[in-house]
Amino acid sequence: MPWDDIEVGIGGDETANFGQRNESGPGLYQVDTLATVSNSGKVTQNPRLYAASSQLGLCLVADCQVSLFTETCDDHLITLTYGSPVDAVVCSQDSLFLLIGESSGTLHMMETSTQTMLFSESLVPDLQPVNGKAFCGIDITLSVEDDSYDLTILTSDGRLVRFSNIDLKGIAKALETKDFPTAKKLKDSIQMEIVDASSEHTEEAICLKCHSWGADTVIITGGAGDSTICVWSKEEDSTELLTSIDSTLLAGSAVVKCDFKDNFLFMLTKKGMLSQWDAQSLIMLNRWRGIAVQDFLLVDASSVHSPTKNANLQSSLKIVLLTQPNENGKCHLQVHSLPGMQLVYSLELNQVAALVCAPASQETIFVIEGAHRDDAEDTSSSDALVSTLRLRCLTEALPDTRFHRLLHKKQYEEALKFAQSYELDVELVYKVKAQDILTQTDPWTQPQEDGQTTDQIFADLKDCLSHISDNGCVADICVQATLPTMQATYELLTYAEGRVNKKGGDSGLSEEELISRAAWQTKVLEALHRLGTFQVVFGPQLFRYDIMIFSVCLGK
Repeated sequence: MPWDDIEVGIGGDETANFGQRNESGPGLYQVDTLATVSNSGKVTQNPRLYAASSQLGLCLVADCQVSLFTETCDDHLITLTYGSPVDAVVCSQDSLFLLIGESSGTLHMMETSTQTMLFSESLVPDLQPVNGKAFCGIDITLSVEDDSYDLTILTSDGRLVRFSNIDLKGIAKALETKDFPTAKKLKDSIQMEIVDASSEHTEEAICLKCHSWGADTVIITGGAGDSTICVWSKEEDSTELLTSIDSTLLAGSAVVKCDFKDNFLFMLTKKGMLSQWDAQSLIMLNRWRGIAVQDFLLVDASSVHSPTKNANLQSSLKIVLLTQPNENGKCHLQVHSLPGMQLVYSLELNQVAALVCAPASQETIFVIEGAHRDDAEDTSSSDALVSTLRLRCLTEALPDTRFHRLLHKKQYEEALKFAQSYELDVELVYKVKAQDILTQTDPWTQPQEDGQTTDQIFADLKDCLSHISDNGCVADICVQATLPTMQATYELLTYAEGRVNKKGGDSGLSEEELISRAAWQTKVLEALHRLGTFQVVFGPQLFRYDIMIFSVCLGK
């Protein structure tokens, strides 16, 4: 059944909408669910997930459905349904074009700004799916010589197919103006070359990546067999094998993904091992055995916040990992800083999840997470089916933003530790907590079922006040307070009187500060006077509900 029930513009509190999330690490990330994609029928198996984003939008693939969103994912543009599952999607470097490869062997080219389909053809002759897939990898790059594009395809039967001299902009313009002869002429000028990569990847071809070094372009293919990695030179007229890595260097495990950053090549094997190589010499520099990885993404970063006082963890590159499911059926999205591979942030996800491919310059991290529509079923077991896909966004947050969110959620202990770590306003935690206690003791507030006695409430409130240095703020809180008993309210006002009447240091106060203190002294004394008058007239038995009305009447 189709994955075509789309909801965007969810907004609201993330925890209220989708439950508490399990996150850890010193890094600060804001997590938002931007959209959901649900199956409109009965799910019989979990979908194959792929996604790619660019500066102009995001493309999400679930089986045969391809859904396009705006770059901020606040609007759903279109959902396309194909006759067979989609193997791969990729955006051009300039974000102008989107390629979609079906498992039937058909390749679709779309102009992203208008969602106009430029062509849908079986470009590779005699292409037959292997294990249900026709395309292992698709990459489209701008030519270094002119304004044309080069399209490189790695098929599942081990063929490396290169199309060059593709004038996509010219074809798009010709189709827009219905100049079909020009469009046909431009298509006929496209050159195609086929190289047999199965002679190196003798068991299976799996992944593809193109990379430019100045005026030179190389193609990296990964797979299984005699060679796990092959480096091909991309010359004007032909594609030649430059070098390869023997499978024994990676313990016989196939390479399922590779990516470049500057002069470094990152590889992921089928067994979940991630490694870093010098791209030119193909010498292994790092290998991380302790993390079982199923996917990764490279992200540029100028700085990553550290909880260490007066310090920042400076890094020019981060790597985002999606770990393999653990024994509890959960995987984790982890952000690490390079080159030391320090853990910056970790977010627990359900086992049905996929990273969204994006350029390294795009600092926002997108991830797709599968869940049951109402979270009524456990999605941690291996055979659990999901009915909803959540498109989630992670953006690096400022400490102030995270701090105020903790206060808003009334997580005071965590907020206090956070404020101490990042040298924020610690007193603000006690001020907000004190106001929260006042709200709980308000006569018109429903009683809390936490078993707290009057003495405990008073002790908590007084503890908060003792950590607040602003005597005016303390006086304001005490004057507003209506504790459950007259005795507790009297003790609190007496405490406030002692704070505002505290001697010492008067010579250092300005005239404005002296006037302000006198005003608070007057307010506290008036509150004590009202309390005493109420006790004489009514007695303490009617205190809880009548003192507020009595105080208002006296104020008038």
